Amino acid sequence: MIVVSDSTLLIMLLKGMISMSTKEIAYSIIDTLTEEQLQELLLFLKGYKKEKTSVESVRGILSEYANVDLISKEESAWERVAAENYEAP
Repeated sequence: MIVVSDSTLLIMLLKGMISMSTKEIAYSIIDTLTEEQLQELLLFLKGYKKEKTSVESVRGILSEYANVDLISKEESAWERVAAENYEAP
């Protein structure tokens, strides 16, 4: 395995001089880290939790923009627009 600095590796990847998998890139960067940096990285990764967005969490986000007067027209909106656009004159 060839060891290069992070900046050299990045330049080589950007110029297409080498092609490496994500895992290979990660290993080559990890190899350059000190033990303390590795411990900090692991602590960071353990604390990182990917948040899942649920329907309940996004419900109502756009409610402040809702036009109460138009809500009653929502049920028939598709049929009305289809009829306006595709009905024979």
